[in-house]
Amino acid sequence: MKRAHVRIGIVGTGPAGLYFALLMKRRQADYDIRVIECEGQSEIDGETLAWGESDTLAVLTHARVVHRNGSNNKPACLFHVDDAPLQRKIGIYEELPGA
Repeated sequence: MKRAHVRIGIVGTGPAGLYFALLMKRRQADYDIRVIECEGQSEIDGETLAWGESDTLAVLTHARVVHRNGSNNKPACLFHVDDAPLQRKIGIYEELPGA
């Protein structure tokens, strides 16, 4: 059976988004995150970066990432783009266990 590959975009960083971030695997693919709305922080390999609307974060290969929403009542909207589909196609994609 062929394994399906799915691209995941996280919209909102409430309890569900935080839980997903804790479970997310570290990936070989570099990726960019564009903040559509709200503000918060991302911890990338132990370095905390604050972000707000229209900011862009670049996440390097195999980085550990946790996103935190800065608002208790407004969801954060983050758009995630990566090169994993290309890496899968040419056979170099790799995932490591999370936390």
